[in-house]
This record gives sequence, C-alpha cells and structure tokens, in this order.
Amino acid sequence: MSLWPIFDSLAPVFLLIALGAALRRSGFLSLTTLTGLNRLTYWIGLPCLTVHDIATGPFQPLAAAGLFTAVLAATVIGGVLAWYCAGACGAGRAARGTFVQAAFRGNLYFISLPVIVYASPGHPEVRSAALIASAPVILLYSIAAVLVLEASRSTPGAGRAGLWRSLATNPQLLACVIGLALAASGAGLPPSLERSLDALGRMALPLALLGIGGSLIGAHIGSRLRPVFGAALIKTALLPLLGFGFGWLLGLAPEQLRSALILLSTPTASASYVLARQLGGDEALASGSIVLSTLLSAPVLALVLALV
Repeated sequence: MSLWPIFDSLAPVFLLIALGAALRRSGFLSLTTLTGLNRLTYWIGLPCLTVHDIATGPFQPLAAAGLFTAVLAATVIGGVLAWYCAGACGAGRAARGTFVQAAFRGNLYFISLPVIVYASPGHPEVRSAALIASAPVILLYSIAAVLVLEASRSTPGAGRAGLWRSLATNPQLLACVIGLALAASGAGLPPSLERSLDALGRMALPLALLGIGGSLIGAHIGSRLRPVFGAALIKTALLPLLGFGFGWLLGLAPEQLRSALILLSTPTASASYVLARQLGGDEALASGSIVLSTLLSAPVLALVLALV
C-alpha cells in the first residue's frame, strides 16, 4: 500500500481523537457530556453496528476463527510475558496487574475497527470477520483483566460479583450472538430494522473516537515512565510481532493477517483505567499507558498497512 492510502486510512481515526481532546480541553465537551456520549456509544451505537454488519455481511465463520485464534494466541503469550517482565520494568507487586492489563488489553472496537473499515473499502467480509472475532476477544480481555488485577491486590474479592455480572451482560457479546444467529439462519433483517440499525451504527465510530480523545485529557505519566513505556511497548510492538508469527503459522489470507495485526497494534483500551481504579490498581500507570500507547500505535499501524 502506498503512503497516501495509509494516510487516508489512519488520518480519520487520529484526527477525530485529536478533535475530541481539543473539544475537552476547550470546555466545549464537559466531563458529564463526554460520559453520556461514551455510554451512548457503548450501549447503543456499537451493538447496533455489530448486529447490522454481522447479520447483513458475508457469513464466514472459518475466516473469523483463524483471525480469532491468531489474536488470542498473541494476546495470551504477550500477557504471560508481561506478568514475568513487570518487575524488571519497574512495576511492583501492587502495580503488576495494572501493568499486565495495559500490555494486552487493546482498544479493538473503538480504534481497530475504524482502521479496518477505512483500510478495506469495498470488502464487507473483512469487517464482518473482524467483528465476529473481536467480541469473544473483548470478553476474554475483561475476564483476564479482572484476574490479573485481583491477583495483585492485598485483599482480593471486593466487588467481584458485580464485575462478573457485567461480563455476562456485555452488550458487544450479546450483539455478536444476535448477529451470528441471524446470519447463520439466513433470516436477515427487515428493511426498516436494517436501516435503523445502520443509522445508529454509523454514529458509533466517530463518537467513540471523540470519546477517546476527550478521555486522554487529564491523564498523566508522572513518575511511572519506566513501567508505562514497558507496557506500551509490549502492547504496540511485541503483540503485533507475535500475531504475525501465529498468523503465518495458521496460513491466514493477507486481508485476515492485516486485520489481526491491526487488532493487535491498537493502543491500550481506555476501559483499563476504569477497571484499575475500581480494583485499586495503579491509576497513574493505567492512564499513562493509554496516552503513550496511543502515540506509539500510529506509526505501528502505518507500518502494518504498508507491509501487509
């Protein structure tokens, strides 16, 4: 891919993130408004997008299975390595869970999906496979994040029941199940419902990117530069390298390999800060990792689009 198509694929993503940060910095977007937009995106926009794209797109479970396997394998290996490298990177016992979560938990729907969409115009099967593969990965992210953060706590168990309930009612997972059921049955969607879901889904990606930009304002690295850099490097460099190896072993088609690398090259999910705060993790490490990994992911994603 030449330089201009790469720019066209990445610029909308990072320009919208920058706009969200500018609007939050200027006060145009208040914290209350930003919280409401994030809830609207999470509970309405993205589930509608997921149901619509899976139900109306080409049904290719085998392609999604290979993509899922490559992403999952790279994530598990990267997470295990991060657990054992945490101490060497300056993350003590109490911060180890936060470090590991920042190193493996990517912002799949909010960043990787827009990049995949912009990089694969006219290929709905690529987007459909990415959506199908992403839903279980995000669920596993959430479960693993709770486990590693709990393992780092001196008093584990607080608030765990509520977290497991939220996992069972995850809107993205439920939307994926509904979309898969409709696609597998061949029933499709009535035109009125399809258009409604399409309209609601179209708002999800821009609102999500604006929300990410707004959430970056106020994040700080402080004295946690060493573990922040270590976690961000594992997330944006090591995981894509592992994904390339697993994708090659699995014989993924070029477009599926590119999707896998895009999914693995995304920055640390903003939800990791919320969970770290709820479970008594290292908030400075969590917020700093989001900021630095977002900066590092841009050149990595450009490299992926250029080479694959």
